Amino acid sequence: MRSWPLLPLSAALVAAVISTAASAQPAPTSNYTSFEAAPAKPVQLGYRTRVDIGVYPWSSVGKIYNSTGGACTGSLIGKNKVLTAAHCMFNARTRHFIRPERIHFLLGYEGGRYRSHFIVAHYEIGPGYDAAAVTKVQASDWAVLTIPTSGDDKIQPIYLANDPVLKNAPVMLPGFAQDHAFAMTVDTHCHVVGTYEGSSLMLSDCVALHGDSGAPIIATDGTGNFHVVGVQSAIVRIGGIYKSIAVASTSPGLLDAVDRR
Repeated sequence: MRSWPLLPLSAALVAAVISTAASAQPAPTSNYTSFEAAPAKPVQLGYRTRVDIGVYPWSSVGKIYNSTGGACTGSLIGKNKVLTAAHCMFNARTRHFIRPERIHFLLGYEGGRYRSHFIVAHYEIGPGYDAAAVTKVQASDWAVLTIPTSGDDKIQPIYLANDPVLKNAPVMLPGFAQDHAFAMTVDTHCHVVGTYEGSSLMLSDCVALHGDSGAPIIATDGTGNFHVVGVQSAIVRIGGIYKSIAVASTSPGLLDAVDRR
């Protein structure tokens, strides 16, 4: 299965991130709140929880397969739009991007079965994304896939947040991690610990594993509405502790890409 890279950060960037995470100044009050929607019968799997894929928002998170045998996670963010990571669209062996018709999005995926199957019509990746220089264009590691519109009115998208997420905001990361590749598991108790590159990238303490590339970082606004505030891109080790890097929903070009047909 395709996995995302363990990325080194420059010394200056690491210092900036650590400074953000350990600042003694009080953090601004988060505009997101604690989660109230819990899975019906959660099964604890280490730091991750197995969830009911029929319950929103998990019902709008799916598995992405491609013709190379790689797999990632994606989320339905519009009636016919799916968000994932740009590097999930890249074939490292051929050094070319994968043709859209060879990419499949599966909703309701569990144990090799799925509720809905979509073949991608076309996709758009972040501006200037270069798979050979990921650390230089990390904020462009996003892809918006266009799929046929589903006739199932029960499928409810998780829309992108229009505002940047704040430090200490509680978030969740659902995905098809490689250690449980045939079932969705979620880190339901993690937080944003810092942002950088003009808030285009966020750092969190979510437990991300191979297979989680492209997974949504989900927050709620306290009114029962869920929003995707980021898309999982990579992990980094700071002071011996792994942190997750996600591209923020407000990263340049992302919101515009969702609006395009």
